[in-house]
Amino acid sequence: MVCLGFGGGLVHVEVIDDGSATSVPFVRAADTDSDGGRGLLLVDLIATGWGACRDATGNVVWFRLPATAPKKPGLSL
Repeated sequence: MVCLGFGGGLVHVEVIDDGSATSVPFVRAADTDSDGGRGLLLVDLIATGWGACRDATGNVVWFRLPATAPKKPGLSL
């Protein structure tokens, strides 16, 4: 399940799944030939904040992004 919220100039996203009953998601180093393991690394790079926990619904990963996209140099909209 994905939940979205907006406020204070931020977009708040929560991703909830059954996940592991014994651990919560964390940033890990992915092998160069691995198909997975990079999701939270990317979230960590672009989010203004994020976290993970386990609750009654499963694993919850949340992150916040600025509600406005940064302008690229040289572009005018």
